[in-house]
Formats: sequence, C-alpha cells, structure tokens
Amino acid sequence: MHIRKYDCDYSRRHFLEQLRTGVLATGVLAPLWPTLARTGEITGVYPDELLSIEAYTGDKMTADIINFLDYLKAKKAIVVAHSMGAMLTLRLLTQYPDRFTTAVLCGVGARMLEKRDDRQIMAEGMTAADAKNIKDEHALSFRAFAESTNSDKQALAACISAARPAFDEQKLAKIAIPVMVITGSEDDLSGKPEPLAALIPGAKAVTVEGASHHTIMGDPDFKQEVLRFLNIRLKPVMLDDDEEDRWKR
Repeated sequence: MHIRKYDCDYSRRHFLEQLRTGVLATGVLAPLWPTLARTGEITGVYPDELLSIEAYTGDKMTADIINFLDYLKAKKAIVVAHSMGAMLTLRLLTQYPDRFTTAVLCGVGARMLEKRDDRQIMAEGMTAADAKNIKDEHALSFRAFAESTNSDKQALAACISAARPAFDEQKLAKIAIPVMVITGSEDDLSGKPEPLAALIPGAKAVTVEGASHHTIMGDPDFKQEVLRFLNIRLKPVMLDDDEEDRWKR
C-alpha cells in the first residue's frame, strides 16, 4: 500500500499560501534554490504529485489561477499570457467570464485550432538525455528555452503531456471582453493570429515583425502593442549607465 503524504490539494494550498505572502522561493520538501543549485532540478523539492500529469489538467490549472486571485482578493483582473498561459486564459474567459476585464493572448494562433497532438514529441524532447538526439525542431526549441531559463524539464514534460480537450468555438464566441491575439511573424509554432481572433467577438489580431515564439515577450514592439491596447501610458524614466545595464541583465 502506498500512502501519499502530500496530495495535490495540499501542494496547491501550500503554494497559493506561499505566493500570497510573497514567499516565492520555497519548496514543499526542501528549500528551493539550494536544492536547484545543487541538483539542477526540482525533484528533491516537490513531491511526486506535482510532477504528475494529473496535476496539470486544464481544469485544475485554471482553478489554481482563480484560487490565487481569490487569495489576492482580486475580484477582476487584466490578463496578459503567453503560449500555454494564453491557452489557459481562453479557458478562463469561458469558465469564469466575470473575473476578467481584458485579455492579451500571446503566442497562440491558427495552429491552436488544428486537430493535432504533438504532446508526446514535445514531452520526449524535454526529458531526452541529450538534446542532440531531438529531431523535432519545435521540441528542440522548447528544450533550449527551458534550459536557458533553468526550468525543471521533468515538470514541464508532465505539464505538456496532460490531456486538454479541444476548444469549443461556440464558447469562444461568447467572450464579451476586449481581447488581443498577438503573435510574431517568425512564430510558425503558433501561426497567424487572425483565425483565432475571428472566433472571438471584436478581438484584435496583431503580428509583431521579426519576433519568434520564444522572443516575442521581450520584443519592444510587443510591449508597445500591449500598452496601447490596455490604454496605459508610461512616463519616460531616465536611467544612469549602471541602472540601464542592470535592467538589461
């Protein structure tokens, strides 16, 4: 008999509480950063339940986001999300329509509407012993991005592998808040933004020239498009050389 000391609900409650109180570098079983520095992964920090595919199903992940908003006592929110986060946002907008006022969906587009399932290829790319053995171009790019950000590849593989039902176009047609769908011109993983935007009433489609799936969030043109869409005006800030160099890093 196997007794699970830490079930999914415990882990979720723990992390939400830590996030709410501003403790972002904590694990469940051990301190996060020392363990990550020593081993290069989080398997010694988090219980098996958080590396389980079942922990990353669409409904559970959207429920986590709503629980976090509840912790923050945020009745409504503006959401700017990228890639899988943007796909989760689409579910949030249909499942919890009263919790959001505006949404920016980045790194999703026409290809999201295709009937394809590349989860296994992408997950295998994350867990391959040697990145040189990865043949799929997209899987290799995600592996390189994960390594560049020191992300835990086992957890990402579990997240990628989780089953997610196809989007219901009739539900997308009921979204009633301002939405912008934005992708990069070099993002062949997402495809063009127009087909997805066409399914959401009044949605705006934008393409950022020269940006890829992995670079768009840092692109100045992307940031300008988001600020313009949200009608946010920022005052110019003058930085000395040391401050400017620190922000670039």
